[in-house]
Amino acid sequence: MIYVDNDGVLCDYLKCFANFVGCGAPNRKHYHVGEACGLKNGAEFNDLLHSFHLGGIQVYAPLMEEGVVEQFNRLHEKLGVCVITSRPVEEYPGMLVETKNWLKEQGFTETTVLFSNSKEKYVRDGIIIEDNPTNATKVLGEGGTAILVKREYNSGVEGAVYVDSFKEAVDWCLTHCDSDGKIKG
Repeated sequence: MIYVDNDGVLCDYLKCFANFVGCGAPNRKHYHVGEACGLKNGAEFNDLLHSFHLGGIQVYAPLMEEGVVEQFNRLHEKLGVCVITSRPVEEYPGMLVETKNWLKEQGFTETTVLFSNSKEKYVRDGIIIEDNPTNATKVLGEGGTAILVKREYNSGVEGAVYVDSFKEAVDWCLTHCDSDGKIKG
């Protein structure tokens, strides 16, 4: 099984948040949504983020790239996929249903969706397709493989496999993994 991050890999969370706050196109040099929209941490940003999460706005998130649904479904059929996201479902329980509904409405093959701020505990020595450099580093530290879809904010993660697109990540997995989703050996 291959683990796939949701925000920043499957859906364009930054663009969705930027549309919500009206800041125009997000600055893609930043992973943090506030920084990407030119907002400073503090009460105003926290209030906006709270409203964003509480209001279920993520259901309007656009796909991250063209063809991502077809590639996801291709990977799921061949190796199995688990979506893993660090969305704060403990604080905003509605996100669980919203995330699953968004995936279904976009046409992603139904699969398990995990919510965790400690993705490395699930991935362990497996494979994750991710965009967050911190998560990738943690997975690598547990002996896993992190495939990072190149973004301006995630360069320099030693040991990560960098790809230009989700399609390239899927192709990498299908070339380098056995039918159980483990790297051929």
